[in-house]
Amino acid sequence: MRGEDVKKILRDKGFVMSEIASIIGKSPQNLDGQLKSDDVRSGLLESIAKSVGYGMDLFYQELKKTSENDIPILFENNYLKQLIEQQKYTMETQKKLIASLERNIADLELQLQLKENEEYNLKKEAAHQDDSADYAVAK
Repeated sequence: MRGEDVKKILRDKGFVMSEIASIIGKSPQNLDGQLKSDDVRSGLLESIAKSVGYGMDLFYQELKKTSENDIPILFENNYLKQLIEQQKYTMETQKKLIASLERNIADLELQLQLKENEEYNLKKEAAHQDDSADYAVAK
């Protein structure tokens, strides 16, 4: 348990940190230093709880209440994360589809250009044959 959480629980219950320090035989500065930890020793928590007439559940009941209140938020966060992942997947799929369609368009444009060139060459050849036929008739 974080030291800041311990301090908040004690303050919310109306306890004064310097009085608790005196009861457990520590200086207020020493107790404050130990409560700056992100993971307060269970022995210290037990001493503090006993000094104010509570059991260890003093700290964990508050934590449990907070956790129970956080459950809907956690579900919502999880749901939102899933939606984001689905959107990312959809976007990636759409990007791949667009890239594939762009390649198909480029291929079709190339095929069209080849057909147009083929048509042009056939017309040119046909015109040349007509000119040759006219020339042969004229002789």
